[in-house]
Amino acid sequence: MYKKLRLLMPGLLLLSAAGCIEMSKQEAKTSAKENGMSLGTLGAVEYVHVDPFEKPFEARVDTGATSSSIGAYDIKPFERDGKRWVTFKIKQRVTNIIKSYEMPLVKKVIIKSKEEKLFKNKNTKERRYVVKMRFKIGNQELIKNFSLANRDRFEYQVLIGRNVIYGNAVVDVSKKHLQPTK
Repeated sequence: MYKKLRLLMPGLLLLSAAGCIEMSKQEAKTSAKENGMSLGTLGAVEYVHVDPFEKPFEARVDTGATSSSIGAYDIKPFERDGKRWVTFKIKQRVTNIIKSYEMPLVKKVIIKSKEEKLFKNKNTKERRYVVKMRFKIGNQELIKNFSLANRDRFEYQVLIGRNVIYGNAVVDVSKKHLQPTK
């Protein structure tokens, strides 16, 4: 019985892969929504609304990134009522509007850079603070962990990682802006 099953598996995998390739944009969106994925299908770039900014940020959707990140500066930890907090600022590039935040610190993480991954350079680790941020993609409002980072050298101020994608969306990297902006 196992031999027969083993022989059938490659054929079933090919059929399922062929079915995925033939799936249209609308079918993928419907399929993802029907499977309980609140965001449906995301493109490689999506608009993300971050409170209290009025205009959305363009965000890179990266299935290779474990966690999400947002460009911030003047990041300083402090203590309030015996708990660890962090203060920081976000300047939206498109509008030049600056907003200040004070939020509870969720944790500190060590992020490996591309250089470390590619060249095994141990001096390229970066320590980041993580906060829970309220944001909106399409019509879905979410609260997820974001690491605070200097993203000046990156094209996008916001990176959406697997902590947002997993269980909420599928990603079609050949498309952009699949979610409604308001």
